[in-house]
Formats: sequence, C-alpha cells, structure tokens
Amino acid sequence: EMADEFLSRLLQRDIYTLNPFVNYMRVISKRLPRFRSCNSGLDYVTISATGEIYSCYKLLGVSDCRLGDVRTGFTQELPRKAWDRLHVAKRPFCNSCWARFICAGGCAADNRHLNNSYFDPARENCSIFLHAIELSIHIYFSLLKSAPNVLKQLLNDEFIHATDHPLRRDDILLMDEDGRVENSN
Repeated sequence: EMADEFLSRLLQRDIYTLNPFVNYMRVISKRLPRFRSCNSGLDYVTISATGEIYSCYKLLGVSDCRLGDVRTGFTQELPRKAWDRLHVAKRPFCNSCWARFICAGGCAADNRHLNNSYFDPARENCSIFLHAIELSIHIYFSLLKSAPNVLKQLLNDEFIHATDHPLRRDDILLMDEDGRVENSN
C-alpha cells in the first residue's frame, strides 16, 4: 500500500526523495553493484557529546566501535579490518541472495544490535529489505514506462540519460571474493 501510494503521489508530481524506495531505485538505476552497505569509520565518523569518536551514530557507546577521541586522535584500524569482512560476497548468508548487490548485507550496526554480529545480516531485516527492493523495482519500472520524466526528476540527471532511459555501464569492474578485479564484459 505504501509503494502504491508513493507511486501515485509521484505520478501527481508530488516528488520527495527522502524515502527508502528512492535509495534502492538509485542503486537499480546506476546498475552498479554495492559491495558494502556503508563506509562508516572510513569516510565518516560520529563524535559523541563527550568527544569520543565512533564509527557510526548507531554504535555510540559500543566499546568495540570506539575509535578514539577528539583530544588524543583516532585510528581507522578497526574499520579497516572490518571493511574486508563486510564485502557482501564474503558473507555466507548473502552470497546466494538475488538482491545482495542492492542491499549489500544491510546495516552492520543494525545487524550487531539485532543478532550480535556485524557480518551476519539480521534475518528480520532481510525479509523487510527484500520486500522493499521488490517494491522499488516495481516503482522504478512503472515510472520508466509511464512517466520517465518523473523518474528523471526523482533520481536527478546524473542517474538518467537525456533520452529518459537509464545509462548503461558496460565498463563495470567487479571484485571477486579474493579482491581481484574482473571485468563484467
């Protein structure tokens, strides 16, 4: 019902982008695989009111995610160690999922809070994310067929070609489980 309501509003030109469907639609439109759900601790951090630095706002106060503090500095050693293990192809539960390169294993912080593991996705979230991805695919292709100009406005010009069709990338580079780059052609 939410997806149908969102699609209906989009078709009426009531366009707003702060929506989980739009996030998935961007990934679908780019046709580029996501290997990790985020870069927490590597290209952004969270600083608590007391000056402690954590890898993510969802992990404030979690001691094994404390990277340092503003007075003494911080290290990226912990996130760099986790970075390799968070690759979706190295996560056994995700490895055979049809949506793994859209979802990328879900939020590591949510996984940790729900099942005590950063690397194993929370099964509760999987079913929710898979359904949201399916709905996003439905919305995306409905707009592509009936209102490509709305899709273009929703996703911005960087994601859609001037012909109102998604850009096709034939030069995508994928990484195998060992981190070797392989061409998708």
